[in-house]
Amino acid sequence: MDFEDIVVNLPTTSLDADEVREGERNPTVRKRISILDFEFEDIGLTMSTIGFLKEVKISEKYSIITLTDDYDRLTFPLFLEEVFYVNSSLTINAMLEGLKKLHENGEELIVTCLGEVVLREGQLGMLIMDVDKFNFNRLHLSSLLLSKNTLF
Repeated sequence: MDFEDIVVNLPTTSLDADEVREGERNPTVRKRISILDFEFEDIGLTMSTIGFLKEVKISEKYSIITLTDDYDRLTFPLFLEEVFYVNSSLTINAMLEGLKKLHENGEELIVTCLGEVVLREGQLGMLIMDVDKFNFNRLHLSSLLLSKNTLF
């Protein structure tokens, strides 16, 4: 019996099995080094970016994390909607409260994120699907909170 080698490239931003092709590299995620670089043509695309944490607004099933550039010229909201909460752990509200507390205590945090670019109320932003799609100072949210000894 002969076995055939099958090569599957895993890097993808889609959960659709048809997107994973044998022997082909999946499309890379586009990057915007600054939140100032986003354009209206980016709406609907999955992209990554970097920004500084400016504000955290939390509600039970909907939250907004606002980013700014290094000179505070533009704000860029990250929308954490119901799908985010479904895909995240049960302690996500407490972790977001810990993040808000860190920020209010003057901690400067650099945020890297991956999500779908959306237009809400005339402003470009990003829809984040789960907690693994963004980092704070190169750490996952739970690791950041544990490293800062913040009770959440």
